[in-house]
Amino acid sequence: MESYCIAHPQSPSAVRHPQLFLRDGIFVVLLDSSLGDGIAGLGPTVEAALGAFDVEWWKALGHSARVGLAKLRDRELAAAGRRQSGGSHKVGRIRR
Repeated sequence: MESYCIAHPQSPSAVRHPQLFLRDGIFVVLLDSSLGDGIAGLGPTVEAALGAFDVEWWKALGHSARVGLAKLRDRELAAAGRRQSGGSHKVGRIRR
């Protein structure tokens, strides 16, 4: 779960910190006390369940999951590019 949240820091999973558990070989990510009352994601791996939770979160908000996740992905890719390059992409003079 930690690696997914690091890779997707602005995702609903990273921001909301849902519960994660394994039930009958299926990973369940749940925000609330029960599947019937809350938002849940199910999957064969932790990452798949967290991704499914994120999609359900966007659906519950009334947004298109595709649009919400695309915006999230774009922000995270931009942030990853800044981290890899060692900071922001500002261009300026080097003072000596």
